[in-house]
Amino acid sequence: MADRHYCFVVDFEGETTTEPTAFGEGLTRRSVIVEVGPEALTPAEGATPRAEAAEAAEVARTTANEVIRDVIPTIPNTAGDVTPLGELPPDVKDLPPSVDDPGIRAWLRSAAA
Repeated sequence: MADRHYCFVVDFEGETTTEPTAFGEGLTRRSVIVEVGPEALTPAEGATPRAEAAEAAEVARTTANEVIRDVIPTIPNTAGDVTPLGELPPDVKDLPPSVDDPGIRAWLRSAAA
C-alpha cells in the first residue's frame, strides 16, 4: 500500500454562460485530474486499502477545489464529484500540472457545452 499512487477525476458542473469569468464562455463543465501519492497520505496503523483509498479521494477533492477556486472563487468546499481512475489519462501525462506538490499533482481541464 505504501507505494501506491491514486488517480481521480473531480468534475464540477456549471451553467452555460457567455461571461468569461465563470467557467469560460459557453463552458458548462470543468474537471480536475488529481494524482495522489503516498507522501500526501497520513499512514494509520493497520489501515485497510479501502481506508487509504478513501483518504486519497478526500485529498483529491480538497486539491481539486483549490485548483478550481482560481476559476470560480465562490465554489463550496464540498463541490465536485470524485471518480477514481486506474491511471492518469494520456492527454495529461505530458502536460505540466497546475499543482505539483509532494505527493500531489493536479491538472485543470475544461470541456465545451
